[in-house]
Amino acid sequence: MCALLVLAACDQPEQAASQLNAKPAVAALDPKLAAQLAHGKELYTRICAVCHGVNGEGYKADAAPALNHPAYLGSVNDVLLRDAIANGRTGSTMSAWSKRRGGPLDEAGIDAVIASEARDRRPRGPRRSHAWWPALRAALRALPRRPRHRGPQRPDR
Repeated sequence: MCALLVLAACDQPEQAASQLNAKPAVAALDPKLAAQLAHGKELYTRICAVCHGVNGEGYKADAAPALNHPAYLGSVNDVLLRDAIANGRTGSTMSAWSKRRGGPLDEAGIDAVIASEARDRRPRGPRRSHAWWPALRAALRALPRRPRHRGPQRPDR
């Protein structure tokens, strides 16, 4: 719902939606970075996509989170990714993938996966002002409120 309100607040919602989905061309990058991104994408496809899906959609069967989910995209950073990839996640099905923990990835491989994934996380399009925020806040405040639940009603003793 908020995404619709944000796009509606833009001057040209079709252009805003297309800019959000556009990725910078790999050819425009320097060759070393382009090679790292390609290597990271290859490693992701070979190792990570088994659980997280080719497009980051995740799988419920092994509780692998969707890497393309807005909540994930808004909360993850490179430090968290490095730790999760290298050391695994305790209490989950995420295994450790670093060589020092018995996995196949060296530091350069982990860097490549993070660079490739971070490129997919990067916001798309030009930065926008937040001039739409007061209108959104007013619209949300105008919504009817549900009465608070006060618990079960006890009869008088």
